[in-house]
Amino acid sequence: MKRDRELVNTYVGTWINSGLAYNNTYLEVEALMVSGGGGGSYAGGVTQGGGGGGGRVETLTGLKFLWGKTYTMAVGGGGGSNGNGVAGNYSYIVTTDNVQTFTQSSFGRSTGTSTGGASGNGQTGGTANGGGGGGAGANANGSNGGGGSTGGAGGAGLGVTFETASSITYGGGGGGSCANQSAGPGGAGGSGGGGAGVNNNVGSGTAGTANTGGGGGGGVQAAGGNGGSGRVVVRYLTTSAAGRSITGTNNTATTNGVYTVQTWLATGTLILP
Repeated sequence: MKRDRELVNTYVGTWINSGLAYNNTYLEVEALMVSGGGGGSYAGGVTQGGGGGGGRVETLTGLKFLWGKTYTMAVGGGGGSNGNGVAGNYSYIVTTDNVQTFTQSSFGRSTGTSTGGASGNGQTGGTANGGGGGGAGANANGSNGGGGSTGGAGGAGLGVTFETASSITYGGGGGGSCANQSAGPGGAGGSGGGGAGVNNNVGSGTAGTANTGGGGGGGVQAAGGNGGSGRVVVRYLTTSAAGRSITGTNNTATTNGVYTVQTWLATGTLILP
């Protein structure tokens, strides 16, 4: 009996110390939310385009998912670019009966000019100075365009250790384009999926990488690249769901140490029994 009590105390202590506890009413989870990145721009007489801003990268803790509910995991799409760059869309989680909603506060933006767009995490884009300004990343401002014809680099994204034991970077800013019909290089996309600005003459910027929230690169006399879509990831202690069959749609389940990790690269559901 003494040994049994020691084992119970050990397991309970592990649950409590992890910050996620077993409960018969709800499943306590943490969520990683990456919004869509902004599209790169080229607009109205502006001959060089700014990079789109990287999407917001945000970790939500202490979420209580109710047993017996179905949750929609809405993955934010990247912004398009049909001349003016378009802002991305935020990711969110909502029960199908609208009892609970968990959402982000922002997303990747695009100015629709030669100035780089703002990141959903608050960093600012670079300004045009020959080449277009780089879009802001989730962890750094975008660089200004070069004094000659070089586009500014997109700002770096934000690294998070959540899905795996290693850090993964999301929300890189898009690079600004070279100056109109110049031989200058476009700006590089920021780490975390940012697309590069167009190089050496005229054309469209590179799209942000899908499911990273990367901003699109700026274009010259053509549309910028589309912003990259985001993702939704939730994790919970495997022991907190012991004996229950959790299912979903469009989800991929993996493990990371003591956690079960569920990932959505497109909108889907999580079904709690």
